[in-house]
Amino acid sequence: MRLFLIGLLLLASAASAQEAATPYVAATASDGTPLPQFQPQWGAALRGGAALPLGKLTGDNAIGGMTGLDAFYHGTQNTTVDLLGLYVAMPYTAAGGGGPTPLTTLGIAVKLDYEVYRADQASAWVGLGVGYIDAQSVQHNVHYPIIDSVVTYDLSTQSSTDLALLACIGADYEFYPHWTVNLELLILSVDSLQGTSNTFQAALPDVFVKYLF
Repeated sequence: MRLFLIGLLLLASAASAQEAATPYVAATASDGTPLPQFQPQWGAALRGGAALPLGKLTGDNAIGGMTGLDAFYHGTQNTTVDLLGLYVAMPYTAAGGGGPTPLTTLGIAVKLDYEVYRADQASAWVGLGVGYIDAQSVQHNVHYPIIDSVVTYDLSTQSSTDLALLACIGADYEFYPHWTVNLELLILSVDSLQGTSNTFQAALPDVFVKYLF
């Protein structure tokens, strides 16, 4: 799955490079009137949404929350580079089992969005990216005694900084000049080498308002 996502990212990057290298040809309307030439734009947004643990789906998994701060560069007609600061907090049961683990992640990521649909005031896109994520969790270590019937547990804190993969699908609507409301579903995958409690996948549905300069 990871190699598949990396391959898609490379293909999207190649498509973006090819598009950027294509000479610009001035577009005209049916009556011969020149259409406005595309101009690169910068943007910013503040996002918020839910965090849904993926992987081992049990009753212990609960909905968490996420927030993000974005800087955008709309560099070509169909591609946008998104620099994203991300914070996620959610209860999570690791794939190896055990009790629910309070998990928080904080990090930055960069992703490339490719526009697959555009209307007068709306568009839709898909994207792939990579991130540098600091994950912290409190692992529940359960002890099952052989003689005594009392089950005890202790807590241990785990922390790791790892690379993460992102995939997304989203859509926006321009409700005012320079302003768009956006819906996006992010899939975040972090594979840690420091314990199963810090290895996780999460779905992050969110909404944000973007301003284009």
